[in-house]
Amino acid sequence: MTTSATGRTTTVTGHPVAPETDPVLAAGPLPLPVVLARRAAHSPGTLAYAYLRNGEEIGEQTTYAELYAAVRSRAAALAAAADGRRTAVLLYPNGLEFIRSWLACTTAGIQGAPLQVPTRAQAVERLRTVADDARTTLVLTTAEVRDQILADFGDLPELDGLELLATDELPSSDAAFALDEPALSDVALLQYTSGSTGTPKGVMVTHANFWANAREMDLLWPIRGDGAVVSWLPFFHDMGLLLGIVLPLWSGRPSYLMGPEAFIRRPGRWLEALSRFGGTHAAAPNFAYDLCVRSDTARGPLDLSRWRVAINGAEPVRAHTVQEFTGKYAAHGFDARAMCPGYGLAEFTLKVSGSSPDDEPRPLVLDAAALSLGTVAPVPAGTPATATVMSCGRTVGGTRVRIVDPHTLR
Repeated sequence: MTTSATGRTTTVTGHPVAPETDPVLAAGPLPLPVVLARRAAHSPGTLAYAYLRNGEEIGEQTTYAELYAAVRSRAAALAAAADGRRTAVLLYPNGLEFIRSWLACTTAGIQGAPLQVPTRAQAVERLRTVADDARTTLVLTTAEVRDQILADFGDLPELDGLELLATDELPSSDAAFALDEPALSDVALLQYTSGSTGTPKGVMVTHANFWANAREMDLLWPIRGDGAVVSWLPFFHDMGLLLGIVLPLWSGRPSYLMGPEAFIRRPGRWLEALSRFGGTHAAAPNFAYDLCVRSDTARGPLDLSRWRVAINGAEPVRAHTVQEFTGKYAAHGFDARAMCPGYGLAEFTLKVSGSSPDDEPRPLVLDAAALSLGTVAPVPAGTPATATVMSCGRTVGGTRVRIVDPHTLR
């Protein structure tokens, strides 16, 4: 059981995740709204998501039954407000309002494209580029974010013609039950690439894609009946969305969430939350683990003994960071085998490969000069002029990796 700051107690016990034993997953691949509906039917009072205020105390939280009712109502209101528009840009800070609104979009057949809330003019230009590419004028957000954007950037031409709709101001609706159930092949998300090498490109992620990747994540990093996710990763990033929202819903396990700004201001909050809520699964880029090594901001004793999957991805994994993090937090119960370097990309929904939690991360020491010429030449540790790279693990399930020359196709 867990008790919120308001005193409400919510059941967090659960069942194994294996599809053959989980009554929700036993039927095979399902669209996200159907997974939510079945979770609400089988475990109505179970905690689904909790948002940590300032990254510390439980603020808003929701059970599956509460979330299902809110999503159905919101979906009907969105379907009416969209007025035929089938895509929308999603501008939200981390929090339950994003979860409700995105799942409502998937229920109403609206393809949502999450982006970071703009804090400078360049980000507004990206907003417009994505909206135009998605062929929409609908931008879903909160009343607070809408008012801030209009106050800061209301005079920019990039906002001309865009409708900023505050979903937290939408009326409740009882017409939701008339909505059609989405198909597995329907697009559940438009995940836009960073655009660092060109114009951002939208990746069409279907409900089937989400199911397949959640299943593969569980094959490699089993979440089991005692699992709990703790995440500060932003929802506009595919790793934050899949780990913080989709995998917990798929597995029926609770997700404790915080904003990225809470982590950046004090990295110890992430570790404290893992300790306090018995987190078993969390993910972050390498720099986050490095911040935890460099800072001493955790308050009070830490127990990281339940943390069995610490995914390290989204940027190059540094051997020294892995070594220093596992060394520093071993005294707090962190098992070196829990560090799981991985590789993924938006075009694959997320995870391509990852390291097993049964093995410690494996570095490979290479000849740096040979590597610069495209040759992999392992050398003994301690050899001068070396480059150390980390294994990003292996594939599981039906995933296959091919390295192909784009010109010869070999």
